[in-house]
Amino acid sequence: MNQAAEISYEKLIEMGHDPKQSVRFPDKSVIVRCEHIPWTPWALKGSSFKLLYVNRAIGMTVALIKIEKGTQTEKHFHFGEAHAYVLSGAFGYEHGLAYEGDLLVEGGGIAHEPRIGDDADLITFTIFFGGLGGVKEDGTVDGCMSCDAMYEMAKANGAADHIEPPPVARQAHG
Repeated sequence: MNQAAEISYEKLIEMGHDPKQSVRFPDKSVIVRCEHIPWTPWALKGSSFKLLYVNRAIGMTVALIKIEKGTQTEKHFHFGEAHAYVLSGAFGYEHGLAYEGDLLVEGGGIAHEPRIGDDADLITFTIFFGGLGGVKEDGTVDGCMSCDAMYEMAKANGAADHIEPPPVARQAHG
């Protein structure tokens, strides 16, 4: 039996983790206190995010995304899949509408311009694989909003203390 299974719930409470502070553990596990992370302004018009987790090895970003109701987003490109569970609000694009409680999996390598519903701000729990890029008028991709780019934005907003910082490049000695 592993050590975690042997610890009682009462003992866990005694350990006293602050219910308002996210916690990183030596084995890379993390408890993220989402309610206490501030929203960070994001790249899309009328949008903000709470960065929850990144896995740089596979270019994965986990975030809460909020976009103001009635927003027509700019065209953007998905380098990899995006999985979005709609917590509140609704949005639509060429494949139809996604409502509260729906899971949408957007394919990688696509560009689109979602329209947010008029009744409520859209909030999604989203997992990005590979990031996003803007799309120029000529259809070419403009930049990349990678997991590290989102980390830097959240860090500048004081909203990334629970995320492991990117590795520091070391110079080779010769």
